[in-house]
Amino acid sequence: MKVHYYKTQTVTTDRDDRKLEVSNSDATEYTAVFAIKTPVFDHSGLCHLIEHMVFRGSQKYPCTHDLFVINHLLPAKINATTQNGYTFYFLTTTQASLFYLLLDYLLQGILQLDYKTSEMTLERDGVLQQELQMYESDDDYRLNAVVLRGDNISRQHFHYGGYTDTMPQNAQSCIRAYKQDYYHFEHLTLLLAGKNIDKRKVASWIEANQTSMPPIPYVYQKKDLIDDENLDTSRVVLSWRVHYRFLSALEALLPELKNLMNQGEQGNQGEQGNQGDQGDQVYIDSDPDQCNQIALRYLTKHPERVQSVVDEKLKHIKPDEQNYAEQLSKLPKQIQKMICGFYETTRNSTEQSNAPNTPGINSRLSSTKTYLKPLATGTNVEVNDIPVRSTSFFTSNFTDKVSLEHIPT
Repeated sequence: MKVHYYKTQTVTTDRDDRKLEVSNSDATEYTAVFAIKTPVFDHSGLCHLIEHMVFRGSQKYPCTHDLFVINHLLPAKINATTQNGYTFYFLTTTQASLFYLLLDYLLQGILQLDYKTSEMTLERDGVLQQELQMYESDDDYRLNAVVLRGDNISRQHFHYGGYTDTMPQNAQSCIRAYKQDYYHFEHLTLLLAGKNIDKRKVASWIEANQTSMPPIPYVYQKKDLIDDENLDTSRVVLSWRVHYRFLSALEALLPELKNLMNQGEQGNQGEQGNQGDQGDQVYIDSDPDQCNQIALRYLTKHPERVQSVVDEKLKHIKPDEQNYAEQLSKLPKQIQKMICGFYETTRNSTEQSNAPNTPGINSRLSSTKTYLKPLATGTNVEVNDIPVRSTSFFTSNFTDKVSLEHIPT
């Protein structure tokens, strides 16, 4: 396990510079982030499911409602986020006695391989189905999902979160095999921040937990989960992939591109009325793929005209400063700062070793054409309640710190 310590000095900057603000209170907290490289091989959402299962208990901390106890009854917060290529598990607390135990709680959950089938089913077909249904109820989200799943280029960009109709394909064996492949103790990077962290205590704890799990090869199968019988050839999708540093430039260009295309469609507007989905549509897919590229997408019946216009416009855009804060904006400020620092280190080294992926006038523009296919509708799965397996370790050992004041109002 690699360990990085971050300074907790107070930083105040202008938010227009896209830098993070760290308040004075952050400097008094104990903060930790476990970073794990989690590659994505299909649209199943397996990485997303595993993120949730980490909090379903472990052999050392078997109580399934410990996460609720920690977040709502103790002076601590613990959570996780799945991004493209990495998963981050993080905690923050003002109590040193809680900090080291919560580190252990997270680590044991990360290294846990086996779960009760009923627990996996509850998380996969209950909690995650509701979350994914919420996302897919948004028209823009569903549109982007259709495009991603119809993109058949050689370096396909898979969605790490999964969809309502792909999540059920994940089985218990998939979770175990994937974790044995990637959730190794040696593959973890631990990011720590806090004035009074005892580095010797952390080193001793790491040494005590340093165990090696032999990897078991796992063969991933790409599956086409879309019904080809419903192929819609009336519109095609044009995609221009650019480095993520051009995101601000694309966002600034978007209104102009929409206006240009609307002018081109004036002759058809009388027939189409307000049905915007029948004409040209343009949007930005801002989720970076495996090569740190985002995409400008166009749905159009006139690909030749659109491509020539957009090609010319993209020749003049300029890259912005590196910025990861946008996709992490919902996380606590100190967690954002630590993950951004981690990204800067890991992605910079990747880009330097992979020159063709660096932004440039010749390498940043690429165009692919795919046909629009419908996103299948997910189905609800009946879920049985799981009984509590044991008393919470944390309520039993920290009765003096348990308080209802931590429950959000």
